[in-house]
Amino acid sequence: MHPQRGIQVADITTRFIREAFGLRKMLEMQAVRSFAQPDNEHQVTQLMNKTLQVLESARTDVPDEVLETAVDIDWEMHDKIIDHIDNGLLTEVYQVNVARLRLIKVSNRMSHQRAIAALGEHMSILEHCRNGDGNSAATALGEHIDIAMNRALQGK
Repeated sequence: MHPQRGIQVADITTRFIREAFGLRKMLEMQAVRSFAQPDNEHQVTQLMNKTLQVLESARTDVPDEVLETAVDIDWEMHDKIIDHIDNGLLTEVYQVNVARLRLIKVSNRMSHQRAIAALGEHMSILEHCRNGDGNSAATALGEHIDIAMNRALQGK
């Protein structure tokens, strides 16, 4: 929806997907370096505990609620990484891009196996953050985003 212009239908092309994920990767990889600071250990630990709880549920249960919770905790980590920067303009750009990413993912329902893999990737990212290793966290996050982009490009 665009004010005073109505509804615009987005054309989800390969270029659109690559650009949306590229922007996400650029913003989040820089932000996670700041997120991985010792003064943020409490927030990182909270995210790790929540992620581990959902991961353990996903390993034993398959109900839709677990998958929905997995998607929610996935977005929560990414949002908290960006929010940690405390830059309104960056957050605004990120949120506009998140709307694009959610549009891309509408047809890509997360599978049980992908939920487990994605949460495992999150645990690796968060472990690097807890250890204060922003560069390793950024590398792991970049790989995580690349996997998501490749899934979107393949329509999975």
